[in-house]
Amino acid sequence: MNFFKATRALKLLRDYRHNAVLYWALFPVPDQGSVAHAIAVVADELIAKQWGAPEMEQLRRRVNELTVPVMQTALDLGVSTAISVKLPPVSGGGSATIDVLEHLTDLDPTNWLKPSPGLALDTIDRCIGAAEEAKRHGLIRLIVPVYWLVDIPAALVRWPFLILRKAGLPPSIEEGLGAQIVKVAGVAFLYLLLVLLGIRVTPDLIKIFIK
Repeated sequence: MNFFKATRALKLLRDYRHNAVLYWALFPVPDQGSVAHAIAVVADELIAKQWGAPEMEQLRRRVNELTVPVMQTALDLGVSTAISVKLPPVSGGGSATIDVLEHLTDLDPTNWLKPSPGLALDTIDRCIGAAEEAKRHGLIRLIVPVYWLVDIPAALVRWPFLILRKAGLPPSIEEGLGAQIVKVAGVAFLYLLLVLLGIRVTPDLIKIFIK
């Protein structure tokens, strides 16, 4: 994830966190004490605004609208939002794998697949931490010229495949053997170009690139 995507992801995640905390404050749920501190932080906002039924429904809709983009962002950041929960005997027992964000706004108290608010908040915070790290790393790659020797050629090699994906072809086309051969040929050409330009790619430089 580059600097710009990480910046957008960070904004999305923080917006989602804020709205989720407001939701837990306005829609009491079991184990709400696990997010009591987070709710206290937004207490002034809760007092200042008139939270009638329309405003509460709008907030709930906003959280639901952001949930899928946030789940995709977590996937892009490499943060797992899936957990295994034990089902009570009354529901047949056993266990099930759920996404901790998928049932965040479910108001059904008998939904055994709904995780605690504290667990959901911890997951969101981990995503925010990952986005902050991705943004920091992306900024380094953006401003340090030595990384340009890898990032710019890599973008050039991937450019045709990105165009094909935008044209409607599946992402798997980039993973095929033919695509990999094209990429290797592209990298070899760009490496040859660097050599012709007098830029020596040493092992130490390669180590910097792959960090």
